[in-house]
Amino acid sequence: EWASAVTATPVIMTQSAAVVGGGKIYQAEGDNAHDNPNDNEEADGGSPLAVAEVVPSIPNLIQEIQLSVSPLSTVNRRLTQQTWKRAVFDPMTPNQYASVIRAVAIEFDQPDLAAALAPAVRGGNFTHEYVIAAIRAVSEWLRTPMIGKLLPSCTDLEEHSGKILSQLSDWERVCTQQNFRDALQR
Repeated sequence: EWASAVTATPVIMTQSAAVVGGGKIYQAEGDNAHDNPNDNEEADGGSPLAVAEVVPSIPNLIQEIQLSVSPLSTVNRRLTQQTWKRAVFDPMTPNQYASVIRAVAIEFDQPDLAAALAPAVRGGNFTHEYVIAAIRAVSEWLRTPMIGKLLPSCTDLEEHSGKILSQLSDWERVCTQQNFRDALQR
């Protein structure tokens, strides 16, 4: 378990800068706003900061989401990285997809994150199994918004819409009826 731990030497930071995920964050007042935030040295020319590369994995993605101020931005950044696509998103299972959704602390943000992930899952082969996993992963009040966000990405909706509908209450079926119609007509 500890074999994958990343260690770095301690670096003393000034009060005007903080390091999050290996990169500097500057104060809003712009103490060093002219400096490149991607620059890997202390603003006053001090010692270089250690940058740890995060190994692409589901547990690491979940941890990044849990620690992130903006989980959607974190996921969108990882979606642009080919190593993460190959190692995490292409082989992602429905259970892993649900775990990633549950990692988002602010429930209201869960459908947007799920929708952002959908086109990348299994190289774009986002099936009804992922939709079902997602609606099982969220609170009851988020099930209909989740359906609305995910149905357009579902590649086998025509064949398996009944399986998704069987997971919904009568009221959820009424609320998502138009979502199903729209997605099936695409």
